[in-house]
Parts: sequence; C-alpha cells; structure tokens
Amino acid sequence: MERFSIFAVCLLALLFSTSILAQNPQDPRGARQRGGHHQGNKLKRMDTNNDGAISRDEWRGKPRGFDRLDINNDGVITREELRARRNQNQKPQGIF
Repeated sequence: MERFSIFAVCLLALLFSTSILAQNPQDPRGARQRGGHHQGNKLKRMDTNNDGAISRDEWRGKPRGFDRLDINNDGVITREELRARRNQNQKPQGIF
C-alpha cells in the first residue's frame, strides 16, 4: 500500500509539473488580450462558403453582435468592417 501511495504522489507531481512547464511565462497578457489572431481564425471558420465575408446565415453569435459588426448594414461582415470596428474600439476616449 505504501508503494502505491508513493507511486501515486510521484505521478501526480509529474502531471502537475508538465502543465506548469507548458505555460508561456514570457507572455503576461491574458487569453482575451492574445485573442486577436485567434479571433481571425474563429471568423475564418465561420466563413463556411469561403467568400471572404460572413453572412447572417454563417454567423454563430448573437444577432446583436452581428448588427454591431456589420457597419454598412448590407447583411455581411467583411474583413474591412472588422478592421474598422477594431480600430474604432482601440482609439482612446477623451474626457469632455
């Protein structure tokens, strides 16, 4: 029984150490801040007909989110609209 306990503790220590070593300590940003590239992949996966735009039928999020991103209200979200929305969100807001 004692051998089993020692083996179990060693196995758990090995499992925990590999998960700690798998993290990137040089990137202090959180997952949401690193998500820019990930978002592009997510949107690329949504574009099921590969036309370079996301139609309302392809959209997997809430309708309100689609409406917010579809700046010109033409029923599709283009790469340019995504860039424009991202740039608009990154501008510093002044205090009046």
